[in-house]
Amino acid sequence: MDDIQITLPCGFIIKYSDLKLRSSGHKCFICNNHVLNINECLEMPVNQYNIKQRAYDIETKTYQILKSELEVYQQNPDFYLNESIKKVKGELDLKREELKAQLIKQIDNYYFELSKKIDEDYLNRKLKFLHYVHNIQIMHKKRLSHVDTNTTFDTKLKTLNENLTEIKEEIEFIKNTILELDSKDMFISKEFDLNMKDIFGEVKPIQTLEPIKYNIWKTFEDHHSAIADIRFYQNDKILTGSHDHTIKLWDTNTNECIKTFTGHTGNVWCLCIINNEYFLSGSGDSTIKTWNSNSGECVKTLSGHSGAISSLKLLHNGNLISGSWDFSIKEWSYQLATCVNNYIGHEGYVDCLEETFDGKIISGSGDRTIRLWSQNGICLKVLFGHHDGVICLKLLPKNLVASGSYDKTIKIWDLEADDFLKSFESHTGPVLCLKQIKAHQLISSSEDGSIKIWNIDTGECIKNILDEKEGLVIIDVNINGDIISGNINGKIKFWKQI
Repeated sequence: MDDIQITLPCGFIIKYSDLKLRSSGHKCFICNNHVLNINECLEMPVNQYNIKQRAYDIETKTYQILKSELEVYQQNPDFYLNESIKKVKGELDLKREELKAQLIKQIDNYYFELSKKIDEDYLNRKLKFLHYVHNIQIMHKKRLSHVDTNTTFDTKLKTLNENLTEIKEEIEFIKNTILELDSKDMFISKEFDLNMKDIFGEVKPIQTLEPIKYNIWKTFEDHHSAIADIRFYQNDKILTGSHDHTIKLWDTNTNECIKTFTGHTGNVWCLCIINNEYFLSGSGDSTIKTWNSNSGECVKTLSGHSGAISSLKLLHNGNLISGSWDFSIKEWSYQLATCVNNYIGHEGYVDCLEETFDGKIISGSGDRTIRLWSQNGICLKVLFGHHDGVICLKLLPKNLVASGSYDKTIKIWDLEADDFLKSFESHTGPVLCLKQIKAHQLISSSEDGSIKIWNIDTGECIKNILDEKEGLVIIDVNINGDIISGNINGKIKFWKQI
């Protein structure tokens, strides 16, 4: 796209790449006879034709490539079908071997446990038997000692009766001893039904989601430079912060900019909604400003950082946290314009902030790490895994968090287990924004100009909504699944799902 020939209103022709370096509102850098308005210039019929022609050429080339690819698939569909199932068949074989090894180990362990129990019972019963035999011998000796032949018949009869009673007791005791020794009082408790479906699992297709389709509903233009942050606001409004140092409020019903907020002397990097009347902004001028959206006035300015403010987050406790290019995080009582806490530890820009459901702070930094902080500013965990700076974060259910990075990847982390779970790789540029649109869907935007929707469970990219060759796309999503995007040229697009 950069080499497209663009005709200026004065008739001179330049490359699109040269025009991108210019800004509106200045005299033409070629003839110096007229004020250059880049958007009006690009809307000239001759330029629209050249741009559309290039877009058509690109799509034609893509069509030819895909057609050739389809022909390759047609020649040998069995090969590609086999390739598609090779992975799951390999996983199936591997799982079978793993389960066999685990089952054999568990069977052996339990067998030896039962065998040991039998041996212990054997030893206990043997000791018990020997003890009984010893008692029988004592009883026998005791009974024989009662017999005395040099006595009267009455005495002999009495002794004989006693011996008769005792010998009966001995007989009963011996019977019980023999019975107990010979008893088979142990058995394998029960048969069982081994359900392999429960143990092995099933082969199921990946859940097919309903097709996702978006159309551009409206576009808005008035910024003179790139949009750095964009937010849905007050049901039917849009709030944007730009590198042109301004914040603009847009009416989605009329497509008009209804208010411009001026006061920052640097790029407006981030926005934070307080309520339908007030919002906050962070800027490259190192300040945070509180604005009244009705009057357009700045009602408070927070100063304390020594670098650009790159991220803002309103906490559950009502305070505000800010991340800065000075490598620090500050917590503010924004109503009083006072800093109440500092979070120190990062060694790079703090570009993104989140809060967990239990009030802990998550931060992502240019030092390639993600940190988890307690409410009093103590660093609890550091997560490593990205190969470049972390730009954006999105808290997900079940103690998970998603992170986007300059390394062009999205990673999913388990905060409770301190564990990296999976990586999504499809973007060809830094990942700038992450939002959640459904329980199992994550939406991302990138400096490569694309917006993608992902299945969080499988890591599959299920939709590529936008592919702007200009690059750098910032997004927000509302509860209806509508998307707003802002790009490097200051253009805003409102996307509705159809």
